Amino acid sequence: MLDGRVKPPLLLLCLSLMLLSAVPLNPFVSIISAYGSSPPLAAFTYNPCVPCAVPGDLVSFQGNWSLAASGTIVNYTWDFGDGTPQFTTTSPYTSHDYYGSPGQWLANLTVKDSNGFADTVSQLVLFYVAPRFTFEPAKPMIGQLAKFNASDSVSYESGTNPITGYAWSFGDGAAGSGSVVTHSYSASGPYRIVLTLQTASGNPYISKTLVVGQIGSVGGQTLTINKLGLLLPYVALASILVAAYLCGLYMVSRKRYDIANDPAH
Repeated sequence: MLDGRVKPPLLLLCLSLMLLSAVPLNPFVSIISAYGSSPPLAAFTYNPCVPCAVPGDLVSFQGNWSLAASGTIVNYTWDFGDGTPQFTTTSPYTSHDYYGSPGQWLANLTVKDSNGFADTVSQLVLFYVAPRFTFEPAKPMIGQLAKFNASDSVSYESGTNPITGYAWSFGDGAAGSGSVVTHSYSASGPYRIVLTLQTASGNPYISKTLVVGQIGSVGGQTLTINKLGLLLPYVALASILVAAYLCGLYMVSRKRYDIANDPAH
């Protein structure tokens, strides 16, 4: 039975919960949007089949480096840059046979995720040049040096069209040059790495994604997810309900106490 002896603590708790419940939910919704509903990142590599005995120039494409920050990637739409119709598939892997000149094309990949978000990347494909790179570690931490190695890149016309340079974009605004480079990230999250090869015939490029940080597995790679940010709206809602209940309880108990201690009764 509540009486006047428990009134001050109950009132303090009620007021505290009311203050907590008054905190606006917009920042928390923004946190959820930033971590739980981010658009995907499109990325792809290509491999020209120079020795293949087929008509035209056969090129295989690998869109598996695309990353869904939330949900999963549901389809891949390719525009091969030669005037042929766009091609949509659920597989990240495809190939295309190019016919005639010029031997280089601006290919586009658009990925769409299960939340309805999409992203597009455009890359120059040069048939006789194959950009390739690896990086380690696969999931670097904040501040950890990652090594990027493009020394396996190939020019099939090395005598007349050698690779003369390597340009890097690390996805965080930083850039680099050289066949082997290192870079560290100051913030967690997904990044798109772009390697551009420099040749006399054109500058083809490929891209891959990496994720800096850890906690949680999303889209086939490890992402840093602000779990506290996801819970805060529910904590605020629970605080509102508890505050309303305790305030009502306090008002009832006070009324009963006042009636019980009213000299007129």
